[in-house]
Amino acid sequence: MDQPTMPTPPMPAGLEPKKKGRAKKIVGIGLLIFVAFFAFIWMATGKISEAAKTHLELIKSGDLPAAYADTSEGFKDITSFEEYENFIIEFAVLEKHESVSFSYRNIHNSEGYVEGTIKEPDGTAYPIRVDLIKENGEWKVFGISLEEFDEEYVEDDFGFTEIPTIYQLKSSVDLAEDGSLIDEKDVFSPDERITLSGYISILPKGTTMVGTMYDSEDNAYYSTAVEFEQSGSDAQFYFFVDPTTGDLEPGNYMLEAMFEHESFGEAIFGFHFITVE
Repeated sequence: MDQPTMPTPPMPAGLEPKKKGRAKKIVGIGLLIFVAFFAFIWMATGKISEAAKTHLELIKSGDLPAAYADTSEGFKDITSFEEYENFIIEFAVLEKHESVSFSYRNIHNSEGYVEGTIKEPDGTAYPIRVDLIKENGEWKVFGISLEEFDEEYVEDDFGFTEIPTIYQLKSSVDLAEDGSLIDEKDVFSPDERITLSGYISILPKGTTMVGTMYDSEDNAYYSTAVEFEQSGSDAQFYFFVDPTTGDLEPGNYMLEAMFEHESFGEAIFGFHFITVE
């Protein structure tokens, strides 16, 4: 099957492609002593994923006029109802799917997309991507694409799914109980606690996470690890580094989150850069 794509406006600038990380070597431990703690918070896939699922449920119900009305104004400007209806008819899995799950999301301001798996009643599964844009405070669909599985998809505890991706890495002083960032920033004072948080699209049971803070010379000030005893998807994680015996030296630093699991094939990396001044 070719990769069918419903007509879609050009993707807005700012949505970053998935990137592979690079391995880093720990070459030394700094003089300062830091305490680093790891935790993860299971978060719902968010309103953007809910909007995508709601749209697919409208298609499944057979109410295509309502589903078409649920698309964005920009989509309707370039795609007629007849074109939309023909796309749905051509790819029956959209109207007859048994289940759909999203394992990856990318949001930038008022634009974003989700990716995951849509399954037919007989178990046949296809990767699916839904592009959305926020209009009047609500997420609206402006593109759907389907494709066959390829080497970038693996089978694990969740069935066929995308190779895990780390996304939305941000730094702040701390996190609130609901996972929101407290005092988000990239520039810290020497005595401030530094928290790195982000999401991993798939987290199998037994995954090991290693968090490391490097200076501009690639020297590791601190590195520690934790093994997760639960599995899930779209998991928020964080670790923080807190000076306990002295201030952090001014300069540029890199925070690295590395995840390893036998199903990944290779380690998954995420990087974020901060400044201390």
